[in-house]
Amino acid sequence: GCTVWRDEESLEPGDSWRTGIEQAIERADVVVVLISEAAKASDNVGDELAYARMLRRRIVPVPLSTDKMPLILARLHWVRAKDVWRLCKTK
Repeated sequence: GCTVWRDEESLEPGDSWRTGIEQAIERADVVVVLISEAAKASDNVGDELAYARMLRRRIVPVPLSTDKMPLILARLHWVRAKDVWRLCKTK
């Protein structure tokens, strides 16, 4: 029941990566953030989260390999990876 946007599958060679990400966040009902050590260290992930917050998108963190949530996500209710399907709207 979910339509998932991922840059690896949705962008074509030569597309603007940043523009594609911005447009995807603008169209999103929910922004699911997979939190790993690499994601926590990524300036790009931080920028994407800030943009999603600015647009008042629902953000759902999914911790993968980390025990600490980044400050920007610390107050949000999170979901385990195996339960992400619950975010999908059923018809």
